[in-house]
Amino acid sequence: MKIIKLLSTIILLFLCSNLTVVAETDDSKKIGIPRHIKAEKIEIDSDLRLKDRFDYSTYYGVVHSQIELNRLWSHLINIQRNFYQLNTRVPKPPQVDFNKHMVLWFADRGVHASFVESLEITENEEKNSLNAIVNVFHSDFGSSNLNLWKIPKTDKEIIFKVEHKYDRGP
Repeated sequence: MKIIKLLSTIILLFLCSNLTVVAETDDSKKIGIPRHIKAEKIEIDSDLRLKDRFDYSTYYGVVHSQIELNRLWSHLINIQRNFYQLNTRVPKPPQVDFNKHMVLWFADRGVHASFVESLEITENEEKNSLNAIVNVFHSDFGSSNLNLWKIPKTDKEIIFKVEHKYDRGP
């Protein structure tokens, strides 16, 4: 009888305690937790937007070279260009070491988003690919922002997935 009471007490304590499970990256395969890949946001001046004539039929992708990044960057304009007192030139594109990195890009207007809230990259071991989950926020306006992230170079396919959040208002 004492053993049953002791076991039930232990089980009750176990069920009522706040447990946090932490998995190391190497163990993530063993317990089924996807491994996260670090993505570094490349900051773009808030006055820079994609030109009105930008083709949004393709609004995301992977950049593998500085030439490709320069070509994508050439679609940017400074929205303050009509104010003569401001420096309205488009700065040079960021320099990326494409021997070590690649760049993911995503244009907000491609999904009528107000802005991109975050990017999460996880490894999909079954398909030998990476999932790039883009969290976008919607409100009354869509933006023409360009978002760039630098990630470690990989030969794996990148699969973009968009998760939507909406402004529910007051």
